[in-house]
Amino acid sequence: MEQRVDALDNQEVSNQNKAELILEHANLVEAAIQIIRSAVASGMNWDDLGALIKQQQQAGHPVASAIVRVKLETNQISLKLASANLLGQANAEATEIIDVDIGLSAHRNASIYFSKKKETHVKYDLTCCVLPLATRNCVTCWHFCTAQVRENCSTRGSSAGVCS
Repeated sequence: MEQRVDALDNQEVSNQNKAELILEHANLVEAAIQIIRSAVASGMNWDDLGALIKQQQQAGHPVASAIVRVKLETNQISLKLASANLLGQANAEATEIIDVDIGLSAHRNASIYFSKKKETHVKYDLTCCVLPLATRNCVTCWHFCTAQVRENCSTRGSSAGVCS
């Protein structure tokens, strides 16, 4: 159960970071979304789009350099974004890969990650509320079960108190 609490806590922090990174790089995210939308609207096939992105990455284009993956089947692109806050910290992961929906604006994508953060926080709170109850129930069950085993063993006449 504690692993679940830790996982929810990590997920909440991750969603918060993703939303903040999208807002921090809103212009770049919006430009990447517009480039992909334009290419798809013009009828460019996936192979040509991938080749164009690679060509622009090699030329040092900042928007193309941020695009890690194009997932047209899910209407998403993965962007590699670096936080100005994290860059100065030692042992910090300076970049994060974030999936954004190309059908939405940068601000709407950030809003979705903030909503996911809130949903995760509710799950976290509920799990934390249930954890003491679950622990108490496990202890009660353990006491009951061990009493039952002792009773069963004593009725079978085990001299050591352990059923064979």
